[in-house]
Amino acid sequence: NGDNLVSRETITDLTEKHTEGISILTAARADATGYALVEERDGKVLKIIEGLTLKDVHNVNTGIYIFCPDIFDAIEETLKSDLGEFGITDSIQRMVDAGYRVHASRTDHTWMDVIHSWNLLGVNARILEDISESVHETAEVDGTIKDRVVVGSGSIIGAGSYIKGPVIIGRDCEIGPNVVIAPSTSIGDNVTIEPFTYIRNSVILDNTYIGSGSTIKNSIIGENNLIESHFITESEKNLMIELEGVLHHADELGTVLGDGNRVGCNVSTAAGTLVGTECRIETGTVIRKQIPPHALVM
Repeated sequence: NGDNLVSRETITDLTEKHTEGISILTAARADATGYALVEERDGKVLKIIEGLTLKDVHNVNTGIYIFCPDIFDAIEETLKSDLGEFGITDSIQRMVDAGYRVHASRTDHTWMDVIHSWNLLGVNARILEDISESVHETAEVDGTIKDRVVVGSGSIIGAGSYIKGPVIIGRDCEIGPNVVIAPSTSIGDNVTIEPFTYIRNSVILDNTYIGSGSTIKNSIIGENNLIESHFITESEKNLMIELEGVLHHADELGTVLGDGNRVGCNVSTAAGTLVGTECRIETGTVIRKQIPPHALVM
């Protein structure tokens, strides 16, 4: 049903309460925009509502189910209908309408949905909550690491660098000297970060080079990026980001930079900027709008 982060306890909330028939796992969301709502009474599903917001209904469909074989008959009947495009919830609603007992079980444990690229920041921070400190025996750490930090094999942390966990640094990275990496940051393999750079609450994917004097906050940097010196990402809270004419909320975001870009010196990005793949951004550019793939920005 998409990209979700769930815990063992989340699944247990569904399996332990399931007795027979069909069970749907729901989660409470203050903002249920974009989700299917599940209207239920005493655990019995009354209706699954797509594309609407109801005043007193905040339980959303997580897309996690337990089915019995009867669902196949309902799918077959749905296929014969004139609905056109349909989803599994249409078949479940057909069973509800026919009087079949469909149960709803709510979880208050981890269920995080990755709809947009920037949702990875929240998922990353949640995953890092559970890491333990680990520095591989082949890593060279001349800087200071504090709290829970993972450093992969062959990585080098230069003198004067300061890394405060939770942070993960992959294999064969070269960090610093004099680099600061603040909490909730994940860095992939074969990443180079030049001196006097500050990174916080960000995801840096594999094979990326980040030049000196850069500041990257609340951002996602894709694979195979070459970023020259003094790259600055502005960051703000409670942003509304437009995608294909529709506004979407981001709690806090700097920049999302796709894969394979080449970024010149002294480039800065406004909060909420999305840059596509394989773009070339010339020196001194200030980016204030979304950039499509394969663009040349001067």
